[in-house]
Amino acid sequence: MTPVPYVWDAIVVGAGPAGSSLAARLASLGRSVLLVDSARFPRDKMCGEYLGAGCLPLLDQIGALAEVLRHGHRGRVVTACSPGGVAFTSRYPEGLYSLSLRRAELDSILLQCARRCNMVEVREGFRAEKLLIENDQVCGVKGRVPGGEEEALRARVTIGADGRNSMVARSLHVFRWHPWRRRFALGLHYGGVQPAGEGAEVYVGRSLYGILNHQKNGAVNVSIVLREEGVGPWKGRLDAGFDSLLAELPPLRERLASAQPAESVRALGPLAHYSTRVSAGGALLVGDAAGFYDPFTGEGVYMALESARLATEVIHRAIDARCLSARFLSQYDAARAVSLRSRYRLQSLIQAVVGCPRLMDFTVQRLHAREPLANRLLEVIGGLRRPSALLPAG
Repeated sequence: MTPVPYVWDAIVVGAGPAGSSLAARLASLGRSVLLVDSARFPRDKMCGEYLGAGCLPLLDQIGALAEVLRHGHRGRVVTACSPGGVAFTSRYPEGLYSLSLRRAELDSILLQCARRCNMVEVREGFRAEKLLIENDQVCGVKGRVPGGEEEALRARVTIGADGRNSMVARSLHVFRWHPWRRRFALGLHYGGVQPAGEGAEVYVGRSLYGILNHQKNGAVNVSIVLREEGVGPWKGRLDAGFDSLLAELPPLRERLASAQPAESVRALGPLAHYSTRVSAGGALLVGDAAGFYDPFTGEGVYMALESARLATEVIHRAIDARCLSARFLSQYDAARAVSLRSRYRLQSLIQAVVGCPRLMDFTVQRLHAREPLANRLLEVIGGLRRPSALLPAG
């Protein structure tokens, strides 16, 4: 029987930051890409909407930076307040900054970057439902077009960029919920917060934390993250739940006293999952499909963009070598471990600190007294330095 020919070099499932940037990168190397997403854009998505300074060169490499800068709000500082009311402020070096913009805007900008590439075909409204597998190797996806008709799509390599409920990760049987870090996030946008801030503000309570992220035109993105069991009593009445949770974060509630909510509260969760591996024969996982722990550090977009960069390098070599085997593509697992594993470890450490009020108070007091260390921590979290920069010299 004659094998069915491949139509594309790559099929990317999911057109968020990881998927769109990966498609644009592969196209710049002359690879043909089909980029599919079940949504139609622009689409809104709950997110902390924070891009650390390390995202900027990654956005520049795919030609998206100028447009993101046009829509985004620049910030140089992050202020964090402990449960005991101690605070510290960290700053980026002169000339460097974070960005914040609505996720609908960011995703649309990145999708347009991919769409402008001659080698990328975009299909919105295509719901990928299962992987095509031949000879124990992924060779595409099967899904449904907007009218409901089923269609099979074939490519040399299939990339799961389909987020925390990744069909690709689940079909590869590598998806796992984290056993104890599961959280829920409640969030919405406000207008009229006074005084307007320059960057992000973090407020840690006894069993939850809140993040206020300043955006253009006086808007702010506000999220409260809590343990999974804490959101149960508020199902079906999230606005009342949000107000109740604000009472546990008095400094954040005070910041919002004169502000006006721009929408109803939304929920996202459970959070905290991982994949036992991020590659298989003919397939890779990028962005949140590969794993996500907690939004506290705001590294989600950075990790999505960075994992897309790493995946592009491996996919390009694999297609050149005409070898999409699990063994060859495991180079991506190794590259991702080198680049991102220490960041996940740092996230785990930070979560341990945040989860213990006395330890959080102590840590914030130390950072308040040691401004250079606080600034270095921001550079690490923002993607400018490796976590090893926090270790003592020598």
